[in-house]
Amino acid sequence: MDEGSEGLNRLVPALPVTPPPPPRPATRRRPLVIGIVVGAIGIFVVLAVIGYLATSLGSKVALEEHFSSDHPKFSTDNDQQVKFSVVDGAYHILIKDASSPQTARDFFDHSYDGLRIESTVTMPRQSSLFSVGCWNGDSAYLLVLLDTGEVGLLENVSESERRALTDPIRTDAVRPSGEPNRLRIDCVGGGDEPTIVSGWVNGKPIVSVGVADGYDSFAAVGFFVGSETDGAEFIVDDVLAAAERPRPAKSPVPPIES
Repeated sequence: MDEGSEGLNRLVPALPVTPPPPPRPATRRRPLVIGIVVGAIGIFVVLAVIGYLATSLGSKVALEEHFSSDHPKFSTDNDQQVKFSVVDGAYHILIKDASSPQTARDFFDHSYDGLRIESTVTMPRQSSLFSVGCWNGDSAYLLVLLDTGEVGLLENVSESERRALTDPIRTDAVRPSGEPNRLRIDCVGGGDEPTIVSGWVNGKPIVSVGVADGYDSFAAVGFFVGSETDGAEFIVDDVLAAAERPRPAKSPVPPIES
C-alpha cells in the first residue's frame, strides 16, 4: 500500500458496519387482493341477476303442454265433428266429419303484444292441413302445413272468412307425411307499425310477413285442422308458447292482397 493510501486511511476512520434495516411492516396486499376478487365476484353476480331478470321479463312461458294427463289445456267448440284425446302422451285429433275445419285453443288470462307458439305434429297421409296459430278473439294468424309438404301463412279473419298471407311455399325443411314436423309461428303486434308474423319449420326460418293494421295483441294459441277425408288423424305433442317479441324469421314482405 503506498503512503497516500495509508494517509487517507488515517484521516478517514473506518466506517462502522451498518446493520441491515429492519424488515418493513407487512403490507395489506393480501386483504387488498381478496377485496378485489370479492368485488369482482359481486359485480359478476349483479350482472348475472340483471341478465336473468332481463331474460325473464323479456320472455315468459305462457303455456307448456306435453299431454301427460287425460285433461289437456286445449278445448274445442264442436265435439260432433272431431274427437280430441290423449293417447300415449300425445294429443290425437281425429276428424270425424271432414265437411269443415276444426279448431282447438287455449285461452290466457290476459293478452300479450307478442307470442311465439311451437308444436310437433305428425300429419295423416290423407289430403289434409294442420296449422298452429295465435288468436285475437275469433281471428288468428296461422302457420299452415299441407300434406303436399308446402307451408304458408294464413289469416283467419272470422269463423267463415280466411285469407292467405303468402302463396304456398315448398321447402326441404318439411319432412314427409307420417314423420313429425316442428312448426313455430311468431306473432308480434306492431302498434303504429305493421304486425310481423313469422313461420319456422323444424328450426328453419321460412317466411315473415308484415301485416298493415294487423292485430296488436293475442290472448289464445291453438290449432286449426282440416281434411278432405273422414277419419284423418293428427298427432300433436310438446307444445310451447312464450310471451315474447321475437325478431322476424326473415326480412318481412307485405302480405298477399285479398
